[in-house]
Amino acid sequence: MSAPTIYRSDDPGAPVTTNDVKNGAYEILKACLVDGYSGKSAAGWSVVFDAWATDGVCTFTNACQSGVLGISHNSSANYGPIVFTAAAMIDATTGVHVRSGYEDMLITNLTDSSSPAANNCLVAHRNGANQADHWFVIANENFCAAFFSSQADKLYAAVHSIANHISVSHLFFGSADSLVGLGSVASGQVGNFVQFGGGIEGRSETGWRLDRSEHGTAVVGGNGSALSGVAYMIASPFAASAGAGLGGSNPEFIRKVRIVPVSIWSGVGTASPGAAQQVADVPMLFGSPDFTYGKGFSVMAEFDTVSLTDVMVIDGKNYLWAPTIYGNVMFISLDAGDWQ
Repeated sequence: MSAPTIYRSDDPGAPVTTNDVKNGAYEILKACLVDGYSGKSAAGWSVVFDAWATDGVCTFTNACQSGVLGISHNSSANYGPIVFTAAAMIDATTGVHVRSGYEDMLITNLTDSSSPAANNCLVAHRNGANQADHWFVIANENFCAAFFSSQADKLYAAVHSIANHISVSHLFFGSADSLVGLGSVASGQVGNFVQFGGGIEGRSETGWRLDRSEHGTAVVGGNGSALSGVAYMIASPFAASAGAGLGGSNPEFIRKVRIVPVSIWSGVGTASPGAAQQVADVPMLFGSPDFTYGKGFSVMAEFDTVSLTDVMVIDGKNYLWAPTIYGNVMFISLDAGDWQ
């Protein structure tokens, strides 16, 4: 399997999505994952059904076809499209085990943001017509991480402050390293597919924190069966590191950045972390158990690293570090071995 490719809104020939809240994420993901653009080959995904112009739904699958990432028109004028996962698609608007946020529902309901169910759906990017103007995607044929922002200097900020990153939205999706017998990233069986990040429709900025449950969805749960009803997702170590932590609020006390792969947990019927079961590891993404909530950016300032631009070396491997809201820091491996 291949190393990831980096796509940026300031690349020559990249899609221009100025003030296009409705279509921006569709054009970006289709270009990066499927079509490519001048100077950049596509990551290696394929379109399942593209009914964006007619039904307002487009679905993508990765090379190993372990699941589907879908985007759907949002009836709210100010939010990006609703994102969902599915095991497969029967036709353009009918999916198998469709989920968005912590609900399971029909795709035809996902465009109605006035309904209680749709208010729990995940959306691709923040409130505002210009929220997909600037973007950064890193992907290979089986997994993708995408970041959207209204301002380039927020996305590629040289100043490490929490306030700088409130304007950045994030979305992670694709095959993982299954812990319930569904294979590795590259050899994933159907159901080995996770999506996390994104925001809860109607909740604005509070919907983007990775240290909360509910901001994600998986095709199967911790026992390997298809999820049904209400199911919450937790991304560790972000949730686990939300307490006071060693060293308190003194990032200079951290001498070395210690990181661990992101682990996905799912709880069916309850948001309690104690009831969640491990579903998968996401081997290309890392977090630090030492970074408490709201402290990560300060820690990275101590290491003089700029988000999404500088490569940092940890234990001999190259990483980018990515801004996720309110001080949570994610490390993205550039090692091809972590993407398979």
